[in-house]
Amino acid sequence: MHGITNAEHALPILACIPYGLIIVDCELPGIDGKDFVRLLHNAREWRAIHLVALTNCISAPLATELAAWGAFPARKEAWLDDLSHFLITLP
Repeated sequence: MHGITNAEHALPILACIPYGLIIVDCELPGIDGKDFVRLLHNAREWRAIHLVALTNCISAPLATELAAWGAFPARKEAWLDDLSHFLITLP
């Protein structure tokens, strides 16, 4: 497990360490969480990583956008419950 405060710093680590799950805040500085999720989805070598995107407010358009990129939206105020429900659904 690694804690990264800037999405740009995660990319070199991803090239060296295989991850099965990444939890990302949608409000990161620099590359925000949505852009990070999209970037991982568009990179064939990282497309299999399960992604959870933390956000303050999950609107229908945001949930649809994140789902299209393979990410599960989780509410910051209830992230542990949302994450638990997500993990139960994984094969």
